[in-house]
Amino acid sequence: MQVGSEGSWVRLPDKPVDVLYAEMGDSAMIFQVRWWIESCEDTRRMFDRVHRPLQRAINEAGIESPNPTQKISLEVEAGTANHPLEAFGGTCPVWPGS
Repeated sequence: MQVGSEGSWVRLPDKPVDVLYAEMGDSAMIFQVRWWIESCEDTRRMFDRVHRPLQRAINEAGIESPNPTQKISLEVEAGTANHPLEAFGGTCPVWPGS
């Protein structure tokens, strides 16, 4: 994957850009990117000009961010509720099989 020239202004010509795949989180791919610049005057724009081409390259490569998922299991004791919602104070007028 290569990042286009849009972000090339942020680095010094004689210094390489370092990219490390640092961590695979539950719902994230975490990279560490290091580049060299001449001045830190406008840090917000500098990050924008690095992040945009990186995101574009990730999208064009077809890399998708993992979506966070959670599995919730509920156990209701027999006879305490006719429907799981009732166990939490909700109501359900019709429960199949009841």
